[in-house]
Amino acid sequence: MTQNKKKGVLSRLIKKAEKQLARLLKEEKNLQSRWSKGYARFKAAIGEFATLKNVATKKAENLRTIISGWDGDELALNTKKDAVTKARVGKEAELADLKKQVEAMVDEIAGLNREIDMIVSRVFELNGAVVAASEERQKYLSSHVYERLVMSGKKSQFAFDSSDGLRRVVVLMNHITLVQPDLAGQAQAKIQDFFAQFSTQAGITDPRVKALYDITQAILVSSEKFKVGPDLYKFLSIEIDEGVFPELYVAQKLLRSSLRSATTTSYVRLYKRASKDKKWEPELQ
Repeated sequence: MTQNKKKGVLSRLIKKAEKQLARLLKEEKNLQSRWSKGYARFKAAIGEFATLKNVATKKAENLRTIISGWDGDELALNTKKDAVTKARVGKEAELADLKKQVEAMVDEIAGLNREIDMIVSRVFELNGAVVAASEERQKYLSSHVYERLVMSGKKSQFAFDSSDGLRRVVVLMNHITLVQPDLAGQAQAKIQDFFAQFSTQAGITDPRVKALYDITQAILVSSEKFKVGPDLYKFLSIEIDEGVFPELYVAQKLLRSSLRSATTTSYVRLYKRASKDKKWEPELQ
């Protein structure tokens, strides 16, 4: 049973004991009232009997009954009152003990809560440090490592070895390159304008034009979609003269703006070894 459940049980016992104590106090008060009334009646009967001139009357007989019966009535009332008083004292002690148990349990629960709060706070604090370190590492990787990976839509991996050959950082990233449809559509229209200038590929004599013609055809999956891959990145890396090929110049700018790279997974693994002839051992992360 948990501490809170125990506390609940004790709280119910306290309520029950309080009700029982209230009944005993009421009964004790009632017995005290009965004794007071009986004693007053007894005193009054003695006084009235002393004033009688004729003690052979019915009234005198009634007064004698009250006076003679008081000892027995008082004994019965006191006996019952003592029993009720004893029960009341016992119930008060029981109630006090229950309350002490609850107080002790409240203190214990408070102590446990403080301990748990400290654990939670410390874990959050440590997690914050881990997150901060992870973010700092991610920033460093983004600016110094990821740019070295081949962004080809496939799994990309790069290993960095320390100059002494004893430590290694392996970075792997899976990602997908997305093309923004509206900008890609505008770029496709410009490329189609470029194609429209030539009836057939065979009619192209300028090697530069033919190269541009071939690569723009290679990057189109259909008349409406672009194929993300080496040809597209090659096209984007070509220095196009705006004055000579204005359509392709605009298309290139639009495609550059349309590309969005979404990382699906990435990880960094650390390895070390005692010497160059030893096997790499994973470092705890």
